[in-house]
Amino acid sequence: MIYGTAAEFDDLSLGMSRAEVVEILGSPAAVQADGDKDEVYLIFKKMEHAISDWPRTYRVTLRDGKVVKWSEQ
Repeated sequence: MIYGTAAEFDDLSLGMSRAEVVEILGSPAAVQADGDKDEVYLIFKKMEHAISDWPRTYRVTLRDGKVVKWSEQ
């Protein structure tokens, strides 16, 4: 499975660094930023379950280089 599953998000914790997130989830599919909010968004494609038909999009939000939240988009 090239995407991995959303279960990998269970290993994330608030306050993690970008490097720690990438170590757990792999390289993001995209990176976005909002300069007004001083946030960086790491976008990941993950399968909801091992038997899912297609990947879903998830976003990890970093503020000051640390995880402040993550969610499915």
